[in-house]
Formats: sequence, C-alpha cells, structure tokens
Amino acid sequence: MIEHYKDVSLKWEEELKGEGYEYHVREVKDCRQLKLSRVWKRIFKETQFTNSLKLRILEVGCGGGLHLAKLAAMECECVGIDVSMEVLARAENYFNEIRSVCGIELDIKLIAEDFYDLDRADLRGYFDLVFNFGVIEHILDESARLRFMKKKYELTKDGGYIVSMVPNGSQPLRDKMRRMNLGGYNIPEIDYDQHLMEEEFKAIGAREITILPHNLFAYLLMEKINPFMDLLLKLFYLGMQIVPWAFLPRKFCYRHAGSLIGIARK
Repeated sequence: MIEHYKDVSLKWEEELKGEGYEYHVREVKDCRQLKLSRVWKRIFKETQFTNSLKLRILEVGCGGGLHLAKLAAMECECVGIDVSMEVLARAENYFNEIRSVCGIELDIKLIAEDFYDLDRADLRGYFDLVFNFGVIEHILDESARLRFMKKKYELTKDGGYIVSMVPNGSQPLRDKMRRMNLGGYNIPEIDYDQHLMEEEFKAIGAREITILPHNLFAYLLMEKINPFMDLLLKLFYLGMQIVPWAFLPRKFCYRHAGSLIGIARK
C-alpha cells in the first residue's frame, strides 16, 4: 500500500518513463480539439468565468498538457507542474505541434518538481484557478491529501477557485475496476465520494463548495463483453449525456457518475 506522497511521486515517475499522456495535432482540422470540453464548460459555468477573461491558471499533475493547451488557447496564462520529466517533454512536444500546425501562441510554463516541494513566494496567491484532474486520489494518507489541498489553496488568490476532479469511488463497477485494473494505471486509489470531497474542502477553509457529478455511466465503457453489447452500452452512455440533469435525482447522479468535480472558492 502506498501511504506517503513521496512514494506516490516515485511510482508515477516510474509509470510514465516509457509512455503515457502523449498527445498530437496531426492535421489542421484537429485544432478543433483545443475547444473547451464539457467538463470545462461546467467548471466555467459554476465559477462564472468567461472565455474572454485572461485567467492565471495552475494545473497540478499536468501530464501531457491536454487541459493546459485548451486553456492557453483562450489566452489564459497557464502553469503546469508534474513530477515526471518524461511526461513534461511530451507536453512540450504537443505545445510545439500546436504552435506549428495551428498557428496559436500558447502562454504555458512547465515546472518539473514534486508539488509538495514547490516553494515559490512569487506564486502564492497568484492564480485565479488551481486545479487537478486525478492525482489526489492516489494519495492514500489523509494528512498528505490535506497538505496537497492546502498548498493548492495557498497558491490561489483571494476570491479565486480551487478545482479537483476525481474518479467516483461509489459507482457500481468500482470494485471490479480495482480488481482488474480497468481504465487506469496500476497505482492504488482511495474511493472518493461527494461527502469526502466536501469535507476536505472545508478542512482547508474553502467556501462556496460545490460537488458536481459528471459523465454519467462512463464506467460502462470500461466493460468489454462482446462487440454487440459493447455497442449497446456505448449508445446508452451517449444517450445519458444529453438527458437534462434537472430531471434526474441528485442521489442517482452521484451514484452513477464516472467522476466528481469539486469546486470551491478561497
């Protein structure tokens, strides 16, 4: 069992040396992938940020830079930190492809460092939004997770937002995913639900906390039964994405979400 954040960092470095989180823009038409995804549209709606704002944004565990590229394409000032030198090199290659193929200049700076070791006075209270997609669920020790959250909080300016997106630990296939290592790297995870996310935001002094269920029934896409059933499950999943949330019980949404988005204000 991984209990200390340093162990998690070392494990990620090892996992990502050979491959992982590598993105490319091969044709001009692929520049459309720089448009905001559904998850970012929900985050911007909740935070009331608009596409015209040139925000200062930090991603913790930025991987191959997929999200930073989308945000920088909106003229945001972006910083990404990751423990893996290899994955940051892949991110730089991706950004260079975007600049070359799409003709878009990106304001992105990358930091190769363990997030816990980041000690930059110039960055404290600097960012409008500090986020992680994944990462924190691999920190099994509660005190280490709170240190992670507090550091995000310190780097966020007053009135800014802290965002965390994690796999939903209460969905029906969670145990099977864990046993069969479906949909992720072979690194242990805790099971997040909306209550644990809210408690951790409260523990660091955040306010205006919202936990959004996201990507209903996404876990069904990890099932591999047979081509016919796999197609039916995919069609069911796609159909559920267009159902208005207001028509669904919130408890049902939390149970069947593929992931949870936590948003809070400093």
